[in-house]
Amino acid sequence: MVVAMMGKAVVGGLAGYVLEKFEQQRREIYIYDLAVSDAHRRKGVATGTINALRKIAAGQGAYVIFVQADLEDGPAIALYRSLGTMKPAHHFDIEVGTKRPKTGHLGPTKAGLTAAEPSR
Repeated sequence: MVVAMMGKAVVGGLAGYVLEKFEQQRREIYIYDLAVSDAHRRKGVATGTINALRKIAAGQGAYVIFVQADLEDGPAIALYRSLGTMKPAHHFDIEVGTKRPKTGHLGPTKAGLTAAEPSR
């Protein structure tokens, strides 16, 4: 997790996961979520947050950072295009047969953030 601060206020952040590849001896980092408060958008917060993740990724020996963007999310696509190379791909949602939480996340952690159980 990378958090963008302005003074003592959180103005943005991202959640990412380190993924070990099975078919190749390398690791990749996936940006799962990136958010910037409305008042701080278009001011370099997202770019700075991703650049901070780049330093972390390099320190962990990651091969690449990757992220998805919805086709209709022009600002996100422009941001990611300015930082890297776009590769067309397909995204599939595989239903698990359980009810989705009404809140849209898996639940709060002690820090008030959302978390998911890692797969084993």
